[in-house]
Amino acid sequence: MSERLTQSAGGNHVLLAGLPTASQERLSHILESGGFVVHLDTRDNQACSLAFLQLPGGPEVAVLFSAGVRLIGVARGPGRDGLLTPGWPFEAAVHGEMAAETILQITNDVFFRNTGTRKFQRHLVSAEVLVEGPERILKTTLANLSLGGAFVRTLNPFPTGCAVQLRLIDHQAAGEAQGQVLYAIGFDDEKIMRTDQPDRPLVTHPGMAIRFSEDAEPVVTQWIRQLAPAGADSPEGLH
Repeated sequence: MSERLTQSAGGNHVLLAGLPTASQERLSHILESGGFVVHLDTRDNQACSLAFLQLPGGPEVAVLFSAGVRLIGVARGPGRDGLLTPGWPFEAAVHGEMAAETILQITNDVFFRNTGTRKFQRHLVSAEVLVEGPERILKTTLANLSLGGAFVRTLNPFPTGCAVQLRLIDHQAAGEAQGQVLYAIGFDDEKIMRTDQPDRPLVTHPGMAIRFSEDAEPVVTQWIRQLAPAGADSPEGLH
């Protein structure tokens, strides 16, 4: 049966490393037909935004992850329950029996999740912040920040949809930013999960995503300039 492939945005560089020959050849065909540029040499990692590695991975995992390459695991077959939940730092996983359309869908999801679909540039920061909700105030750490929202680390998040107010602690960047909890990430038993999408593979810390209100932009712009001066106010267009 022929495989119909969904066209992906061109110019996306992907590395295939440590895979069996048959898996490498099939993935190369699928990815190239979907508009990706495939590399087979790990020395090309600086040109690549994604890498497919045989699970559970080897020494190349740390090298690629530290270079900022997003990782997708390749399993020999589906898990016992039909789901693949790769461990950190893999963001997703595929297997040899998976349809080409599904592989491209997963690949595009990981690629655009971290690059082209964000309206605003996300800045990695580290700053203490107070998050005030209706009944309590949470002191925690700001992990990333954009004009549209932020992610704060916590094991005790506010409920999704809850109105909150953020204020930096002991920092020259003043002001308060109003927002709303978009979703929370926490633990179910020993598995980390996004509470509104429990089956979605994650590579992150427990916490909550907060979407800022429109009138928070002047304050957040100041925060970005103070906390991430190299990337201040550089919005990315929607794709």
